[in-house]
Formats: sequence, C-alpha cells, structure tokens
Amino acid sequence: MRICLVGGIFGTSTAHRASHGHTPETTLAAGLRACGHHVDTVGHGEFVPSEDYDVIHVHHVGRAAYLMAATYTRTPFVFTGHDGKMLCGCEHNPLRGAAFREVAHRCDVAVALSHAEAGFIQGVASPTRVEVIPNGIPAVVYESVDLEGPPERSGLIFAGQLIPIKGVDVLLRAMKLLAGRPPLRLTLAYHNAMMERQLKALADELGLTERVRFAGPQTPENLAKLYRASEAFVLPSHAESLPSSIAEALLAGTPVVATAVGGIREQVAGFGALVVPGDPRALAAAISRVLDAPPSPALRREMRERVRARFSPTAMVEDHLRLYQSVTSEPISRRRRRPIDPVLRAAIWAYWGLAKPARRRLSRRGGRAAPDHLASSAYTLRS
Repeated sequence: MRICLVGGIFGTSTAHRASHGHTPETTLAAGLRACGHHVDTVGHGEFVPSEDYDVIHVHHVGRAAYLMAATYTRTPFVFTGHDGKMLCGCEHNPLRGAAFREVAHRCDVAVALSHAEAGFIQGVASPTRVEVIPNGIPAVVYESVDLEGPPERSGLIFAGQLIPIKGVDVLLRAMKLLAGRPPLRLTLAYHNAMMERQLKALADELGLTERVRFAGPQTPENLAKLYRASEAFVLPSHAESLPSSIAEALLAGTPVVATAVGGIREQVAGFGALVVPGDPRALAAAISRVLDAPPSPALRREMRERVRARFSPTAMVEDHLRLYQSVTSEPISRRRRRPIDPVLRAAIWAYWGLAKPARRRLSRRGGRAAPDHLASSAYTLRS
C-alpha cells in the first residue's frame, strides 16, 4: 500500500524531530514501514494533493487538511485532528473552528484519539465516519524502569510545554497551598519555554523558588528517570486531546493528577485523581489524596500493563492499516456534496498563505481549476 502521511513534525528540521522523540505521526510512519508499506512523510507546507497514493492521512488542521477537503481527488482522505483546544471548547479563533468543521465533514474518515473526541466530531461533522484509534506510546524506554527497587520516590513532575493552555500557573498556586505538608518539590520538564520567565517570577512571588526546578528539555531516557523518581505526575491543562505524557507516567508506574478534559479520563482510568481545570484548591486537594495513598508495586505494574495493552504502537499501526484497507475498498468519496461557502473559502486560503482562488489555470484533467503554484495532473481544486 502506498500511504502519504502529512503532519507538522515532518516539515521541521532533523534536529527538531530528534528533540521531540516519538510523536504519534513518526511512530505511525515507522510502524507502517516496518509492515512493508511504502510511506511518504510530508509537512503541511510542502504537501500537494495527489492520486499517486492509496490513502492520504493528514494530521492536524492546517494547510494540507484544507487542501484535501477542497480538492476533487479519488484518493481517500483520512484526518486526525489532535486538537485539544477544539475538543475542549478553548479554540477562540472562529476561522480555525470553521475550518475544522469543514475538514471533519469532508474527510472520508476522521480518526478520534478517544471516545470523548469521537462524540465531539460526530456532533460537528455528522454523518462523517469516525473511528477511535488511540496514539501508541513506544514503551521500551519506560519498560527499563524498575517499578519495585530504589530510588525512593519524592516530589512531583510536570512534563509538557510552558504555554498558557497547560495551566502551570495553576499548579504553582496549588504548590503554595500545599505548604503545610513536608517540603514538596516540583520538577518542570519542557521543550517549549514560552512562559518560563513569567512562571519563574510567579514561583518567586509565591515563595517557591527553592521548591520548583525548571529542568527544561529532557531526553526520553532522562524523562523516564524523572517519572520514576516522582510520587505523582501532574498535568493541570485547560485543554488536551490525548496527552502522551500521561501514558508515559503510567508506564513508569507513576500515578497521575490531571484535569478531566479531552480523553484524559479514559487514559487515567482510576490510576490517580481528576479535577476541574483552573482551580488551584481542587488541584492541591487531589495531589494530597494521591500522595497520601501511594500505589503498591502490584498496582504500579497494573498501570504499566494497561498502557501496554491500550496504547500499544503495534495496535495503533494495525488499527490504522485496517482502516486504510476498508476505506480503499469503499466507493469514491461523496465528501464534496455541497460547495464551501466562498467567503469562508477565501478567508481560509488567506489564513494559511495559499494562493487566492482567483489565480487559476486548468489542470490536465480539465474542466476544473487549480492555483498556478499548485496545479497538478494529480488533482483538481474545487472552485
């Protein structure tokens, strides 16, 4: 099978990809290739719709997703949004919201990472076919972590990005409320330092400078050690889809305190505590409950086994292959059953820096028009 995987990670530098370890897109690509399939990986910026593939699978709402939604092609279009902000009602850009609905409505199959996301997509894009396939988490690094031996666990860990949606400021305020406990330390591991300066200032203001370590980027091996050395993993996000960090923590036998948003409830499955987002007091109380009842070695093994079974890369690849095979055996898509509103179309094209719809010439297939810099014999753009 010839498969085109499109995702933002594929348009970045080799160094950037290496620093981000295993992403869902790169894990899927590697697994499909290991099964003997031809896989081309393309960034959104370089993508051109083509009929040279059996399946085109686009990850994230972006340029490539909208091109596929607005293009006449016989190639089946599979779409995975990975969009926690959209799922949790935190996307306040109306244009992105409208684009998401168009893409989800016009794809042949939408892949949801959780049942919560599947319900959301069915609500905004019915009657689009939706399949639930969770991300697979490569477990080899975390399986090397000893769940029963030393070292003793102490403190909390957060792993993610220092961006507003992650709610790290809420975590710092919860740490302040936990001052009555024995001294509790927090390690922040992150590869995006957008709010590092503001959060360091907040930690200083709250008197937490000595208790909060801004550890910055970590290799998967170092991150596994940090999970293993911590009493609990805390993720206070306002919005998430299906965060890999929760599965990673559970693979290391570390209980989770997180907000009940997106697919997190399905991930945690009782191995920790869930709270509403944005409430430091509720977060502090949940952290206390988890710290006061540390899991036994048997329960830590159960955490790991559940993640192996539910979030296996092998299962993810096999489920995608079954999906691809089913969609290629179906009749040609009917996803273009209604025209896209011309004002919305023009706004989306401008948003992603595409050519204006007026800049067109006939493609070799004739009868339809394609933008000058995107015209190809492989596809025809809807006008």
